[in-house]
Amino acid sequence: MSLIIRILKAKKKNNINYKYQGFTFIEIMVILAIMTIIVTVVGISISAFNSKIKAGPFSYYLKQAFGLIEQRAILEQNNFGVCIYKKGILIYRYNQTNSSWQEISNNIESKNVTFPDTLKINLMINEQQTKLPINCIEPNLIFNTGGFITPFQLLIQDKSTIFTVTGNYGGGISVAQKTESKI
Repeated sequence: MSLIIRILKAKKKNNINYKYQGFTFIEIMVILAIMTIIVTVVGISISAFNSKIKAGPFSYYLKQAFGLIEQRAILEQNNFGVCIYKKGILIYRYNQTNSSWQEISNNIESKNVTFPDTLKINLMINEQQTKLPINCIEPNLIFNTGGFITPFQLLIQDKSTIFTVTGNYGGGISVAQKTESKI
């Protein structure tokens, strides 16, 4: 017990009252500069990582996203649409009150997708090559309430491989690796 009392008395003797407490303006500016450099390096690293996305993982990501859209159409009893265009994918919900397509992007499974620059994308709808539009006005793939979807093949190519994401009319999305060398 006396050891604790001695420690407390020693702390009281060493307690010095400083007139100024806190950080100086220069110290704060140095810390902000260091944090800015760190954030910049991390941002560059992330953008470099995104530019190296491979066709395989991206294809499986799209398969999962299309599967979620298909399930939402059935569960919500509302038609959903997907517009695949040159820069990426936009997701729409059919608004039955005014008979129009409304773009949605307010939750995780319906977030819009941007194509990485390193991938070449081609779309076939009903077994016919489709030119990707520059901008989206309305969807080119429909996911309806009965589980039916517009039949499509989305060909995704990186430097070495080609993957196809296939949507079947009766529902279901699949991914396969193609053996051809070019799209």
